[in-house]
Amino acid sequence: MATKRSSERLKVVLKLAKIKQQQAAERLADATRSMNAHQEQKLQLEEYQGEYNKKFHGLEDQSLSASQIRNYQRFYNDLGDAVVQQNRRSEVSAQQLEFHRKQWQKEYGREKNMEALIERKQVQEEKQIEERLQRALDDRSQRIKK
Repeated sequence: MATKRSSERLKVVLKLAKIKQQQAAERLADATRSMNAHQEQKLQLEEYQGEYNKKFHGLEDQSLSASQIRNYQRFYNDLGDAVVQQNRRSEVSAQQLEFHRKQWQKEYGREKNMEALIERKQVQEEKQIEERLQRALDDRSQRIKK
């Protein structure tokens, strides 16, 4: 039974590298969707906070009780806390996106390096086969001449 050429054996490693790269790409896509969702939520909260602030300032002309003012103020502060929290989530999400982008780049690089190695091995193996064939032909022609 003939042994497999090293380029053929390396194709198993390439297949694993492709799987890892694909998984990294999926995690990157998930991280991108997550960051976009967090950014959208942040923008919505900031927009709502601005609208609520305008509404509150529009009510200054009306006479509001102290409890109504406290309720507006409390809600506005809670909204501010929510915006701060969402900013943190967005920052963490952006950091995770960057991490997953680097991981994907690393796996992509490994895949491309493995492809290049296999290609070099194939060229080397073909060259060795040609050299063996040429030696066999030379030996045969030498035997015929004798």
